[in-house]
Amino acid sequence: MDKVTTYLVCSYLYYIQYEDTPLTDFEFDTLCRELLNEFDTLEHEFKYLLDKESLKAGTAYQIGDRDYPPEIKRLAKQ
Repeated sequence: MDKVTTYLVCSYLYYIQYEDTPLTDFEFDTLCRELLNEFDTLEHEFKYLLDKESLKAGTAYQIGDRDYPPEIKRLAKQ
């Protein structure tokens, strides 16, 4: 999975499904920092769900259940 997809799947599992994610907190924070550093040049169909402030805080709490694309929800269930 690419970084954005991984971020969204982990966020969906943690914030919406209240389940464990495949990443540790440290790994998720590292992923957020990497996405923040790449943000301005990042191209991804779901980039619109990311924002710099949330990446700085290491969270995706701002994304609601209805905002997650079906592809992300499907991947999270695998």
